[in-house]
Amino acid sequence: MTTKNHTFKTVSRKVLNHKALNYKTLTLGALAIGAVVGGMLFLRPNKAEVAPIIPAATAATPTPAVVKKPIFVQYHSIDDAPTHERKALAQQAQRLARTGSTSGGELTFEFKQATHAKMTYRFGRKQRLTFKPITPVLPAGFVLTGRQYEGKPIQVEGRSTYLGWYRLFENPDTKARIEISETQLSADAPIVLYRELMNETLANTPVQFETLHDKKGVVYHNAKFAKGDRLVQISSKGVAREQILAMVAQALAD
Repeated sequence: MTTKNHTFKTVSRKVLNHKALNYKTLTLGALAIGAVVGGMLFLRPNKAEVAPIIPAATAATPTPAVVKKPIFVQYHSIDDAPTHERKALAQQAQRLARTGSTSGGELTFEFKQATHAKMTYRFGRKQRLTFKPITPVLPAGFVLTGRQYEGKPIQVEGRSTYLGWYRLFENPDTKARIEISETQLSADAPIVLYRELMNETLANTPVQFETLHDKKGVVYHNAKFAKGDRLVQISSKGVAREQILAMVAQALAD
């Protein structure tokens, strides 16, 4: 009996020890799995804590600088002219409307430079200009016979350069003449042209166009206008109005 009981106790203890061992093993395994899962949960950030992805800042596109176009001529009304000039300007506008010229039909400056220009063209040398002159499309038969540089020259790259010049063209068969004067303008001191004195519009440009007659009845035409940075004046003697208007339109479009 004693042996039996002893054997039973021994077997019971083994079973208990085995169960305890299995329980311990399961407990340790559960703890290990829990630790791994917990660690994974710890390492995984909360959705609410995820920092938003901010794209890298791109370089701002610079705003191009606004370049102001230089102004060489201003068109004003006679009413805006200085007080001491308004009366004379108003009289010129009236004569232009009534007679076709600001002088009332009298020749003033037309071809006064012709003789001197012929001499300087024959004996003088060609000089530099501060601008590119117009290339006139002349009526048939006209040739260059006179040239004269105007104004006080300035030094550009160590050479004298002129701000203005005069050219004379003549037709030896008909004795007709055309003269062209060009003067460089400055954006620092724009010239003023009065709208009431600009009685034609060619190539979207205001033009002062005059018609005169000398004592012999020869017809003269004058055209004054601004082209870019230049003031241009074209005068003719014995040339049809349509031909001079065509020259002006071509010069403006060039």
